[in-house]
Amino acid sequence: MAMRSQEKAASVELLAYKFAGYPDGETEHKLASFCGAARFLWNRFLADSMNFYAIMGNHWARCRLRLAQHPIIGHLRTQ
Repeated sequence: MAMRSQEKAASVELLAYKFAGYPDGETEHKLASFCGAARFLWNRFLADSMNFYAIMGNHWARCRLRLAQHPIIGHLRTQ
């Protein structure tokens, strides 16, 4: 079985494509705005995730029960 996987891996042909884009001023502004918004959301969700972990710890088996009893987010429905 391992030999077949190695033969298959050796027979795979790798292709690469390179693209270049030259946006105008308006498109460049929109791209920068989109990247800034994506970075903001990523950092926000990362901070929320870190806060959630700090509050709940890593005991995910008891997570639903602890969420339901949490004073700030206890009103959220847990399924």
